Amino acid sequence: MAYEELIRRYSASMNPVAASFQPKGAPAKPVKAVLFDVYGTLFISRAGDIGGAQSEAASRIDEIAELCRSYGLTIEAGQLLERFFKNIEAEKEHLTEKGVEFPEVVIEEIWMRVLNIKDLDLARL
Repeated sequence: MAYEELIRRYSASMNPVAASFQPKGAPAKPVKAVLFDVYGTLFISRAGDIGGAQSEAASRIDEIAELCRSYGLTIEAGQLLERFFKNIEAEKEHLTEKGVEFPEVVIEEIWMRVLNIKDLDLARL
């Protein structure tokens, strides 16, 4: 299965949730910066919320199981998700203990731990 097809099949789009504020004013001229929300953590309410990701993943357990099978993984989908989210929480906790104010995990490293692999490129598949 091509990557584009995988992404389209197993991804769900997220739409911004309108804020309760009314727009007012106008941008200062000249505009000095434009923000791009590449990771979806600034403007989309659920992004970065691990609880939302956990419930969405749980609701798609059959699709995750199918994806595991298609890659030859023998781990049960529920166990994979449990390991994945526990590793994220553990890494965030570790970074916080080290004094990182806003801890960000490196998702490829999380997958390497979850799948017990050493190949970074493989973790990016």
